[in-house]
Amino acid sequence: KLGKGCFSKSGIQTAVLPRNGALEAIPEECFLGCVQLRSVSFRDVRSIGKNAFLGCKELRYLSSLDGLEAIADSAFNLCSSLKEVTLPDSCVQYATNAFQSAGIESFAVDPQNPMFYSENGVIFSKDKTRLLSFPPARGGSYMIPDGTIAIGEKAFYDSHLMDIGFPESLRVIEDKAFDGADNLVDVCLPDNVEKIGDGAFDHCHKLYSLSLPPIKLDWEEVLYGISLREVHFLGTEEEYKCLVTGELVNEPALFFLDADGREYHHIARRGKTLQFEYSILSGGGVRIDKISPLFSKVVVPEMLEDHYGVEIAFGAFPEFTTEAFIPNTVQQAPDAFAYCAGALKHISIPFDISIEPATIPKDCVVERRI
Repeated sequence: KLGKGCFSKSGIQTAVLPRNGALEAIPEECFLGCVQLRSVSFRDVRSIGKNAFLGCKELRYLSSLDGLEAIADSAFNLCSSLKEVTLPDSCVQYATNAFQSAGIESFAVDPQNPMFYSENGVIFSKDKTRLLSFPPARGGSYMIPDGTIAIGEKAFYDSHLMDIGFPESLRVIEDKAFDGADNLVDVCLPDNVEKIGDGAFDHCHKLYSLSLPPIKLDWEEVLYGISLREVHFLGTEEEYKCLVTGELVNEPALFFLDADGREYHHIARRGKTLQFEYSILSGGGVRIDKISPLFSKVVVPEMLEDHYGVEIAFGAFPEFTTEAFIPNTVQQAPDAFAYCAGALKHISIPFDISIEPATIPKDCVVERRI
């Protein structure tokens, strides 16, 4: 029998453990932080404990997992060199967060396993209705197969996935299902989704656009801290006001459906000049959405197409902006400099506009005009 953390943070490179049932369990934190460990050989071990191989970044090889029944939380987290794992027929319990931030590009499951099933390297419940684990190191695109009803908790946690498609059969997205899937840009959920769990899209910092059906949700629970640019609500504005609560970091463009199912909202239309991409708001005024990176010195105009500029969107100023002038007509621009780097040296703004201090370099001169 091995004790908790018995090899933790040691310089061990290879581990050959007793076989044929002589060792029933690899205990909690057994090889935690063994950054030089490359291979582990064992057989008929029944369980792998919490954090057992956490941080073993050089671990490349696992022997047959035959006889293994359970894998605990975070057992192989941060094992960045481990590319493939096969669950044996004996494995009936594994924590879906057992392989977070690992190098897994493909999962496999023994066809005789009574609890789990694998398809195209992804783990599902045996009846194929619940997606449990997507390989965290796999990028590109993925279409969830038809018949999937639920996406499990942390199923796409820390995934490198860039694009995803959803089947009409999908009903539930569980808590933190896409937490940390930082390459997702555009997510379009089908009409039949009935529930989105807490933190489902937390830390998806590149998420630009989200389309969702008319369901009850709280923004601060679903994707707290994410700066969406567009929300396409597949219902009416009245339904949105009744069902959706909470605040987003910025004010994204909100789109709704009218009585005839046509999309509309306060953005009447979009426009573009050599320097600016903007939206004409149906309520009056212009929102500057994006400023060309070709210009390091930016003077925001008072008017575009005979409309006064009233808003500047989140991150509208490009990274290498050095100087910026915002006219008195602008009423909102709190995070307009979110993507600016240390190049920003001088900005001139109306005295009553709020600018997020964390987005302004320390040596930048902020001139407030009365």
